[in-house]
Amino acid sequence: MRCCDTHPTTALRLTNVHCSFQFPREIDSRLLYDLDRKEIVAFARENPEIRKHLDLQDRKDKLEEVRLARCRTLRHLITWTRCSGHEAAQ
Repeated sequence: MRCCDTHPTTALRLTNVHCSFQFPREIDSRLLYDLDRKEIVAFARENPEIRKHLDLQDRKDKLEEVRLARCRTLRHLITWTRCSGHEAAQ
């Protein structure tokens, strides 16, 4: 399971932590049965604290994607250098 797949779950958990009231049964039922993943995230983003947390997680995910892409590029360059005989003299 990817990290971005857990955002709605995390958002719902944080909603329960940050809110001191219990959700009315109707809202609770809608969250569990009627909303798709995008709608749950949109609902969770209405809370400023949760929105801040989700935005931070999105930035972390994007940073990780960039880091992995650079690692793949570096690995490819090292492999290409070794295979083509362009190794630096040591």
